[in-house]
Amino acid sequence: MTAQPYPWAALDRVSREDAMVARAMRRWGAQFAHEEAITRAASEILGARVRARVTSVRSARIALGTVARSDADVAVILARDRANLSHAWLIEAEGALAAALVGRAVRRHVPRVFNPAAGASPALAGALAAIVSAVARRTRVDRAPQVVAAGPANVLVRDLAASAGELLEATLTVLIDDEAFVARVFAPRATAMAAAGAPWTATTLSTLGDVRLAMPIVAAATLATAADVASLRVGDAWIPGEWRLTRTASGTFAGRVLLAAPAHEVGFQADLGEDGRLVLGGGVECLAWSADGGDVVSEAERETLVTAMGEVPVVVRVEVGTVEMAAKDWAALGQGDVIALGRKVGDGVTLRVGGVAVARGELVDLEGEVGVRILGRPEAP
Repeated sequence: MTAQPYPWAALDRVSREDAMVARAMRRWGAQFAHEEAITRAASEILGARVRARVTSVRSARIALGTVARSDADVAVILARDRANLSHAWLIEAEGALAAALVGRAVRRHVPRVFNPAAGASPALAGALAAIVSAVARRTRVDRAPQVVAAGPANVLVRDLAASAGELLEATLTVLIDDEAFVARVFAPRATAMAAAGAPWTATTLSTLGDVRLAMPIVAAATLATAADVASLRVGDAWIPGEWRLTRTASGTFAGRVLLAAPAHEVGFQADLGEDGRLVLGGGVECLAWSADGGDVVSEAERETLVTAMGEVPVVVRVEVGTVEMAAKDWAALGQGDVIALGRKVGDGVTLRVGGVAVARGELVDLEGEVGVRILGRPEAP
């Protein structure tokens, strides 16, 4: 067998602009509902398994009056405020997808062939709007968005661009049972780029599943200068300030300690027992020095332990494959030997933290650098 170099030039090429707008669209979309909630609600309404995968996100850069798309495509504009379309968004479906959605919803036969020359049907657009509205109500517990307009996609996309300015476009492959269709979602660029990231909560922390996170136990924190630290040499003794731990009869330490991430300025009180166990307390202390008292923590600074866990450093490994052989074959390996793999390197990659897979993806060319496009995350327990 002749070993061949990996064809890096064959990787999908993704610009940094596309990667940036993809993150912006994801943050923006998370404000309304999670993808799983949307597909679950659509599956319940249609009585069929619905799945969706984002295939590309880009800046639409739509030139008014020159939007190129099929006349049969239909779209729905949604907004929380009908008077302010700068925060509206548009869902576009190819004609065949709209017909399939409506047919499934009313439990009627869905035609296998859709004639794009027939143009966008107002009735089809209205029915699609009803389905979109029903899905929105099921996935929002507070204020569901309203349907502002429904009709031909080429008209509505142009109208939204005229009202909201430059748009970002996400292209999706939508599967209804085993049939594949194309849909697009448009959002005003200014709105999407300003969207805040998902809040760090116990729920988001739990998505890491079995990943083990290490929180340092702080026994003392002392104010010093950079010069003091830089001057330390082998054999020097560092004397901390207040030392709260006491040595027990068994030779171990016990007393009040703080749990704090390496760069976190708030520590969470705990009691270290003689048996080595920690008992969490209910208080917090500031580890940052200030002239008016470094151990005073205001109510606004009383962050939760979950917030601190978000600052714990981890090492993320990118695994491009595995090699599996018998121990005797491993033992027989020597320099220059060639190992046959079960699949091509890079066909799929795994991001792993602390021995636990946290995401799967594929390699892409990110403007000359190798990147990983995330394709999936394990479901939270």
